[in-house]
Amino acid sequence: MGLDPHMEDKVLKPERKKSYIGLVILCAVIVAAGTFALYIRNAGISADTLTPPTPAEPTDVTPPEPNDPNTTAVPPTPGDPASPGQFTFPAGWSMVSASSFASYSLAKLESSGVLLYSFNDPNYPTTSWTIFPGNVEPNTSCTPTANTACPQLVAGQKISLYPRTPLGYYAYNPTGKAVAVTLDKASVAASKVDTSVFGRGYHLLYWAGNALTKDQLLSKIKITYADKSQLSGTQAVAADKHTASLKIYVVVNQNNINFAKSVKELTGTDSATTISKLPKNSYYWIYLRRTSQRASSMGYGRITATPSATATGSTEVIIPPVPTMPTQTSTN
Repeated sequence: MGLDPHMEDKVLKPERKKSYIGLVILCAVIVAAGTFALYIRNAGISADTLTPPTPAEPTDVTPPEPNDPNTTAVPPTPGDPASPGQFTFPAGWSMVSASSFASYSLAKLESSGVLLYSFNDPNYPTTSWTIFPGNVEPNTSCTPTANTACPQLVAGQKISLYPRTPLGYYAYNPTGKAVAVTLDKASVAASKVDTSVFGRGYHLLYWAGNALTKDQLLSKIKITYADKSQLSGTQAVAADKHTASLKIYVVVNQNNINFAKSVKELTGTDSATTISKLPKNSYYWIYLRRTSQRASSMGYGRITATPSATATGSTEVIIPPVPTMPTQTSTN
């Protein structure tokens, strides 16, 4: 039975009018919210810049002990050898800088059985440890943009380390005895340098200069982004940018991966867990936050007057990483 035409006008039209009014109000709310979000973005305001998070103490991490066959001795470290291209890696863990590998082929090192550990490597940015020589999984964290290219990785692809100054690396010698290696001269493939990305997360850097304080170190650090803008370390940790963590951790024992024994926070004071200065010829951890323009290189020196990079929001827990024991524990 149909409704009387006049009854339809009274019953149906008011409901339809209410729906139209509700739709108009919803659209107005969405437009207002979008306008406010755009203002906040342009003003450089975010939870990250207002209340920047701080990293947890490194003692929260309990990594495995290195498999050193002689636990009573402290083996020497390769560091930057006095004779370029000549290295002696002790049994177990040690560290080496990218600058000591410059212009050398690592083929002989790969065949020696010594493994190199690079965290968040710029050519394989996975926010984890990459072991060289080895195989790599395709990277899923890098999103290409108009200004940033991502490394082209294939599942199971065999990879080698492409040293990037001023990075540092852990070395693991599983042979049970010192291994001496003399590297041959070679050059780094330019294509690898062109596609590198210093991604979000920790990076292990090497400092070859004299001892210096945290403020002095930050003033010397130079970070370049995909849009060619640059920030000093001092600018990067400032509240208005906050593209890097305020905390820096210094490696004080290069032959141990237990952070309670090998890493101290650079604070300006000396204690069981802190250190007042970064020593000469030493390694330290610095944390880069997520930014709209990815970092394309890191180094030391003066910067150009283009500090445009700004961090995006982030809630990740920041704890310096540690390498884990390789599955390969011995070689012939």
